[in-house]
Amino acid sequence: MSQVAQTPPRERSLEEVFACVLPHLPAADRATLRHVCAPLRNLANSACAKLALTSPHVFHALAASHLLKRFSSISSLEFLFNSQQEVKAATMFLLTAQSDQGAQLARLTFGENRGAAQQLHQQQAQCGGLNGGYGQPESRFQQYGYNSGARTVPQTFDFTEPFLAMACCFTRIKAATVDKTVLLETEAAALARLPSLEELRLDTNSSAQPLRRPLLQLMLSSLTGLRVLKLSYIRDTTADMVMSLPRLTHLTKLTLQYAYWGESGAGERVMGGLAKYQKQLAELHLYECGVSDDMLRLIMAITTLRRLYIQDEDAEEERCPSNKGLARITQLRRLEQLELFGEEFQLDGELLGRLAHLPALRHLAMAGLDSLQPDGEDSPAALGQAQDLGAGVEEMELSSTMGDDEEESYESLSGTSMGGDEATSRPQLSRGNSRFGPMGDVGRIAHAAPRQGQRCAALRGNGAQATVRAVIMAADNSNCKHECLRRNTPPQAHRGGDTAAVPLQVLRRLDTLRLYGPSSVCASPPPLALLLPQPQLRNLKLSACASHANLRALSLQAGLSKLIVSHTAVPLLYPAMQLHQQPHPGASILGFHSEVLYGLASLQVLRIKDLPGFMDNHLSDLAVALCRLPSLEELKLRALGGVSDGGVAALAAVTRLRRLKLYALGDGVTEGGVAHLASSLPFLEELKVKDCRRVGPTLRSTVVLYRTTAAAAAVAAAGSQPAQRIAALSLAQPPVVMPIVRYGAAECEGGRDPRYI
Repeated sequence: MSQVAQTPPRERSLEEVFACVLPHLPAADRATLRHVCAPLRNLANSACAKLALTSPHVFHALAASHLLKRFSSISSLEFLFNSQQEVKAATMFLLTAQSDQGAQLARLTFGENRGAAQQLHQQQAQCGGLNGGYGQPESRFQQYGYNSGARTVPQTFDFTEPFLAMACCFTRIKAATVDKTVLLETEAAALARLPSLEELRLDTNSSAQPLRRPLLQLMLSSLTGLRVLKLSYIRDTTADMVMSLPRLTHLTKLTLQYAYWGESGAGERVMGGLAKYQKQLAELHLYECGVSDDMLRLIMAITTLRRLYIQDEDAEEERCPSNKGLARITQLRRLEQLELFGEEFQLDGELLGRLAHLPALRHLAMAGLDSLQPDGEDSPAALGQAQDLGAGVEEMELSSTMGDDEEESYESLSGTSMGGDEATSRPQLSRGNSRFGPMGDVGRIAHAAPRQGQRCAALRGNGAQATVRAVIMAADNSNCKHECLRRNTPPQAHRGGDTAAVPLQVLRRLDTLRLYGPSSVCASPPPLALLLPQPQLRNLKLSACASHANLRALSLQAGLSKLIVSHTAVPLLYPAMQLHQQPHPGASILGFHSEVLYGLASLQVLRIKDLPGFMDNHLSDLAVALCRLPSLEELKLRALGGVSDGGVAALAAVTRLRRLKLYALGDGVTEGGVAHLASSLPFLEELKVKDCRRVGPTLRSTVVLYRTTAAAAAVAAAGSQPAQRIAALSLAQPPVVMPIVRYGAAECEGGRDPRYI
């Protein structure tokens, strides 16, 4: 847009002016330009790279539309069928396309309206199997010899002929996506006739009729050039997939969804085949696939992996993955992104120690944050108990265990020093077993801290892991806990430079950390304080595990640019107050106002989502805190039903905002309130609003009206004072700058800055 503004319009043609603008406009704006004039219509069509055909009247006129000629730059075409007649229309369109058109077309997506498909087959069943308008008495599924007769006719449309037309006329297609209830055997045979395919995604949704052996054999034995493969609802017979794995030598990404391996060990054979034959596999996604620990151990042998995603929260107890299967994760030296979700996956100190040995790890997403505990000697109870052991405890040989409830013990990766001496933490003692009261513990911690520091320095010389800084943190936090709350000063302000906090493990390249709950509020120290600071951490998400203590631990972290807080009750985010006391006046959901700047000085993006109990007063407190953040540019509020125009108006004080997103804020937020806020933010560049029922499609014009009125009122208000009037007039000379306003789900999905998605 700056190039257009700097050049006089008379020196440039209409095509030149809009050619650099159209690619950045959302689809709705490009569609509006098509109705202005023929040149703009041609420009809008040429700038379109993706088309979705969904309505019946589009399919009716598809054969005579010359679609590929009008949209010469189209590279992706999507069909969504609501009837079998539309499937036939798409087949004729693909067969009659000229050979010189569609050469740039690389991706085709075929989907069905599952509700319409079910309704069609119900009507056929009521009419005794009459045809559904496609000229066949029943589904083509039964006309070929693949049906065993034991399975009912699937309630789905038949895409066999469009697939054959694609194989005949679009031999250069690189990617195909099929989203339907059941993939028929005839459709699989047609897809096998596309040897140029590099990406194949099969999104089926029928657990009663999952993919069967003939389909996999037909497809995988012919599509040897596949790089991306996605399969859904697979069963134990897919062990035959191992026979085809050696043929897929170019496979780089594999996604499996909803697999049932049975008791035959098919899952182990599949993962073993991946480890043995796939030498380029970089990305593996396993969603609800019953990944056992034995399968996990085989996955750890795929040393080419860069991204690993495992979500298995509904698995049976005997097949539930756990940390035991990750014992060899240090073999994945190239691993950059890791996401693990399962009932037995826990982010404990042992796993964190293994992750610290992954030199390329940049992205980590896990739950089970409560499993992260400090070492035994770091706990106050352990230090108090150590005083009773006398001077001889200094000479004891220390070892690390998992506690009394675990039968197996695991050797710490960092427990052996370079000199061969074993020096790890003491067994963790229960806080309730200490004989000392709270004051006795504090006194003994303060007395023990110097001696612990001397021991740590000696151990560090032998190459052992040092934990004395965490000991001093615990001591100082215990001594100055009430003092910090009274003065609103962060705990690290009371520490010296030699006692700065260090994490349990340093993940040197970690850039993104996403933590999911639930999390205990009473954990001491807060688990997040044991993770921070990390030298390269820039993006942090706390979902159902945010608390006042965890957010206060952000003061340990420097350089954070994006923070997401979601799915946490508001009282847990505020400082804990005694009974009958009012909420703390100098705090918000981000913590004390005086502490916000310590860890969030570089914050650019803040997203607040799904906080039960979030009201206008909480948003007002948040606005006070945001005014202290010098780098904040984007704010997103989502699913906060208790907020009204009064709370939204408080955001006008955050004048540095450049991007504002308001999603699903409830009936208390009106179009006038949003427009008034937009007119009060002088640097606002983009406003996105969706799912707010009292904000309508006239939001653009309302924002223009409010912003123009605000600018005129500022000039009129300065009229009584000459100096102010001159300044106001000088600022009012250029036209009023309007932010980009996007309304609705379709517009809010387009025109996004990839840096802040």
